[in-house]
Amino acid sequence: MNQLGSIHIADATAIPHMRRKVFRALEELVGDAISATRIAATLSTAARRFLAADVPVLLQMQVKDAGGSVMLHFEFSSPRTLPDVPELRTVCSNVHRRNTQEGTDSLTLETGIKLSASAVNLKKDKVLEILTEKSRDELMAEVQTKNQELEESLERLRTTTSAKELMESELHIATDIQMSMLPLEFPAFPDRAEFDIHATLHPAREVGGDLYDFYFLDEDHLCFVVGDVSGKGVPAALFMAVTKTLIKSRAANDRSPSSILTHVSNELAQNNDTSMFVTMLLAILNVKTGEFTYSNAGHNPPYILRRGGELERLAELHGAVLGAMEGMVYKEAEAKLHADDGILLYTDGLTEAMDTERNLFSEERLVTLLESSTAKTAQELVTELVDAVHEFETGAMQADDITVLMLWFAGYHGEIPKLDLVLKNKLEEIDRCNNEFSSYAQAHGIPSSVQQQVSLVLDELLNNTISYGYSGNQEKDKRIQVQFELTGKRLSITISDDGIPFNPFSIQEPDTKLALEDRSIGGLGIHLVKNLMDEYAYARRIGTNVVTLKKRLPDE
Repeated sequence: MNQLGSIHIADATAIPHMRRKVFRALEELVGDAISATRIAATLSTAARRFLAADVPVLLQMQVKDAGGSVMLHFEFSSPRTLPDVPELRTVCSNVHRRNTQEGTDSLTLETGIKLSASAVNLKKDKVLEILTEKSRDELMAEVQTKNQELEESLERLRTTTSAKELMESELHIATDIQMSMLPLEFPAFPDRAEFDIHATLHPAREVGGDLYDFYFLDEDHLCFVVGDVSGKGVPAALFMAVTKTLIKSRAANDRSPSSILTHVSNELAQNNDTSMFVTMLLAILNVKTGEFTYSNAGHNPPYILRRGGELERLAELHGAVLGAMEGMVYKEAEAKLHADDGILLYTDGLTEAMDTERNLFSEERLVTLLESSTAKTAQELVTELVDAVHEFETGAMQADDITVLMLWFAGYHGEIPKLDLVLKNKLEEIDRCNNEFSSYAQAHGIPSSVQQQVSLVLDELLNNTISYGYSGNQEKDKRIQVQFELTGKRLSITISDDGIPFNPFSIQEPDTKLALEDRSIGGLGIHLVKNLMDEYAYARRIGTNVVTLKKRLPDE
């Protein structure tokens, strides 16, 4: 029996997340939404029964060899006796109970679903990612738990009259809690050769308000961020935790740095009685092309270190500090890293560090160090900069938190063909788009079957946008942007327009089992889009509708 992944179910709040994860995992493996819905719903019913009997459980998703293919199984297990759930037999061909010598009670559920072993091997990493990913609620709960732990630790500090050793111990605990919220394991992505990233944070007190983070938004896009909360100590640390969580939650469904910062700033400004704020630099990098989009909210300008030794200072600010007031809208800019280029982000604790004579370390001294550095890795450069600051401060107390993040871009060595089109808001432009794509597809070996599918999808989506997207405001000079990008075997398509807000994928799908005269009007075209594309998504990004489509090319 090979395990694909597991989910712990300790209380009722975990059941909705479990249901969604099981549905997505089954849909990924089996491709049958109806079966996935039935099984996920029945497993949720069983989990509720177990918890009602005060029995927390572990749900495991497994496959068992069946002679050239594999059978899909689920298993509930608990250190307590699992009550019987008759509903499980409605979706499972067999239900077996097993008691181990360690006292664990388990129910093995045979779904009767047979899969090819090769298909499971191709999708097992994606299934594991689905089963182990954390929802926004779970991320918020983790932050709330850590904040509560921090509050409790600090409350003990305020009320205790014990010795200095106890106070120091409590402060160390608070430091550990805060640092555990940052990515600390390096190399951070040992299986990714496209880049090298390293970061460090040195608080001026036991806890501080600086932050850094980095994570993949999808296979090709890395989000990285550095921020500096006003003030120091506990209030800044708590504000930092909230900011970091809001950023990551928003970035899960938003690929625009300016949109992310606009949303987060508004959230922070609400009920901000302490008038705290955050400076921040947030960027999203395409690790294949080196292109990145960034937005600077009152933060220190980053530096690009070009391969030939030149420094490029990205001095443009795109808005004021985050959280100062509601209603602020941020802008963004684009830049590109070429092979062996790097980008440095830092907080003002680096350049404003002081020696015993109150002289500043200064940005000029930072530039001199960068120009003379012989560092070969991101970690070497980060260490070199921090050591230089500490040497400069010798004998003086550290005045502010110091955070440094460095990313070296190795480059993706394969060709990434692109096609960017700007269409007029006219129906006849659809034919031009399809003709341009056809030429692009033939030039880069995209099969005719995929060309036909993409043409159908473009016809449907562009027709909707041109016909209805500017209702009541059908201006002739409106433009629709269509972008194609081929990375290996994956074709990505992005359609952007500034029409009225509309999510085409929110349209209710037609019941294809009903007779034509009994079906509701509409929805068939979008149903076709969803079935022809491997991935589809919609986002509204500061006045722009953005539809993203992905199609994997068939293996030769």
